[in-house]
Amino acid sequence: MKSVNSSIDQAIFQVKAMVQNAIGQAEAHQEKLGLLIRLKQLKEKRLAGQKLSADEVKEVLKILCWKDLAGCCAPEKECPWHLAACEALGVDPAKLYKAKTKIVGEFLI
Repeated sequence: MKSVNSSIDQAIFQVKAMVQNAIGQAEAHQEKLGLLIRLKQLKEKRLAGQKLSADEVKEVLKILCWKDLAGCCAPEKECPWHLAACEALGVDPAKLYKAKTKIVGEFLI
């Protein structure tokens, strides 16, 4: 005899999938929160006059989609990750974008 999924079984399956998805999203958000807290610590270190190490700069870049400021969007997009990384590093997003645009223009010509 063939087993038939009941409406209850289907609902259980759907809710389990929703819970797993929510757990995954919560873990991703928790990771971003940890990175942002670390960025704040690194900004405070920089503002105290201490130089960030290469490893610390790499920590800052971890929050970015491409893990590199070169691949970031224009400042007009107001990406919170880009702006947070720039703030932690003491980089003006508008000046960075101008420099990237200039370099790409020179590369292509």
